[in-house]
Amino acid sequence: MPHANNSDLPAQHPVTVRIVPSLSAKGQRRLLWLAGLFLGLDLFKAYLSYMAVADTLVMWLDYALWFLVVLVGLLIVELLGLYQAIFWGGVPKVAVERQSASKFAIGVPMPVTLNMSANIPSWLRVRCHDSLPVNGVASGLPICLTGGELAQNTTQNGISTHYLLTLTTRGSASFGDMWWEFSSYFASWCLYAYLPKHNVQGQKTVQGLPDFGNRHGQLIATSLNQAFHGNLQKSKRGVGQDFHQLRDYNEGDNVRAIDWKASSRLQKLMSKDYQEQNNQTLLFLLDGSMRMRHQSADSALSHLDAVLNAMLALAMVALKQGDKVGFVSFSSVEDKVFAPQKGVQTISQLLAQSANLQASHQMPDYMAAAKIALSVQKKRGWIILLTSTRSEDMDELLEAVGLLRARHLVVVATLYEDELAQRLEKLPINAESARTYQAICDHTLRQKQLQSRLRGLANVITLHCTPEQLAHQLMQQYWTLKKR
Repeated sequence: MPHANNSDLPAQHPVTVRIVPSLSAKGQRRLLWLAGLFLGLDLFKAYLSYMAVADTLVMWLDYALWFLVVLVGLLIVELLGLYQAIFWGGVPKVAVERQSASKFAIGVPMPVTLNMSANIPSWLRVRCHDSLPVNGVASGLPICLTGGELAQNTTQNGISTHYLLTLTTRGSASFGDMWWEFSSYFASWCLYAYLPKHNVQGQKTVQGLPDFGNRHGQLIATSLNQAFHGNLQKSKRGVGQDFHQLRDYNEGDNVRAIDWKASSRLQKLMSKDYQEQNNQTLLFLLDGSMRMRHQSADSALSHLDAVLNAMLALAMVALKQGDKVGFVSFSSVEDKVFAPQKGVQTISQLLAQSANLQASHQMPDYMAAAKIALSVQKKRGWIILLTSTRSEDMDELLEAVGLLRARHLVVVATLYEDELAQRLEKLPINAESARTYQAICDHTLRQKQLQSRLRGLANVITLHCTPEQLAHQLMQQYWTLKKR
């Protein structure tokens, strides 16, 4: 519901107006209802007159003329209203300020507030249409007001109302022009007008970001809670770079571990105790090829969106543990390289860098991705490859993994579609379905062969799961490796 807004609105701008004197369906119904009412009354009077007077023909003509007078009167009122709207009030002027968040989580409805005022007659009916970003859908549009609501206190305050906007894809998009529809009470005519987008104050662009928090928030919270209580990761004492504590010297301790200043001060030998470093560097390889454009029938996300959400969920946990996180996208519309960084603030940078990633129509180039990964991450770390494979990719993928595993621990996570398994549950009933069934069987067999060959390689861990299972599988594998 609209309500008064206490903030000053920007200066009003004239709008381009197009007059459409057409009678809408709503206006037709209203005029016909009134006409029928008058006609019914006339017929009732004529019936009463007929019972008392024999000459009814003149009466019928008389009432018919009165009926026409009423219709003409209504038409005159509508024309006078049109004249007042155009000539007495001048060209309509409106002021609009759009307020919303600049970043939207895809699939999550968020409010867009419109602060509006206009110099129009109070009896006009107003419908406001906002031109949405190309990747947006809205509920609550058009916004319906009366001229009285819109014009009240236009010098200081306007009307504040809102609608809900949902972005369906990642990336940046802009709002367009704002459209207005001014109509009379009977809707026998309309004034269509638009306010150019450059005259609309406030928010003009929005950005869709991966919704990893809402989708995997519980998984992240559970994982961090386990880590906090020490159930999954424990620090080890030993020789390392991180000082842990001072303790009494024990026979057999390394002489280099003795803290001579503390020993002199305390008049006894003291040894430095160190905490063995257990921090890791995680570098994600994101497949942005045509394979990742696939979208399951029961999911609103593509494979690329699913791996992005899983990557960000694991990155959040890893950064909380003091690990470094980075990513390399390959075979996408625009490849990105984000060198590994540490600190929880890195998650916002990962979000910003991955927001505009789009899957291309190219085949995956695993060797190129492996070479970039080796140039970005020179010290030993974890390389996590997120992809969706086909049989023709097998040889190149194995070659790329072989190149990476020589210096890093490699986790290969491949996606498969639930619908393929569902198709295998149904036996073929004709020649066409039999061919499809055989093709799915061949694809499944080759995927098993690929997984078997990858598992046979040293320093290689494989995951094969659906997009919905990916984040959970990655999180489990992460903690398994952290406990080593």
